[in-house]
Amino acid sequence: MESDELRFKHVGLSSDSAVIFCEMDNGKTYAMPILALEQAEDWDPKAKAKAAGIIHDAYAAFVEFDTRVKIDFPAQGADAEKRIGWVHPSSSMARSRQSEKARD
Repeated sequence: MESDELRFKHVGLSSDSAVIFCEMDNGKTYAMPILALEQAEDWDPKAKAKAAGIIHDAYAAFVEFDTRVKIDFPAQGADAEKRIGWVHPSSSMARSRQSEKARD
């Protein structure tokens, strides 16, 4: 049974590490600025991205920074129309949202 949810096929960083390129299994490629991850709990605006990879059976990807922090994000969030819509329950984005809800 095939899923209708987007999955990552390949992820990579631009030469200046300011943009994440996400090739999806539907054949589309999206460019997502690193700043789109600023909502994550572990976000450090001074950190520089050094690596990117795919996790969670390609439903999520991560960016590793020079501070050894890894921030992950969902495949559904890679496209501009759905950016940071669905969040994998164990992702740093989900933990950040849970913290915000707890404060409210």
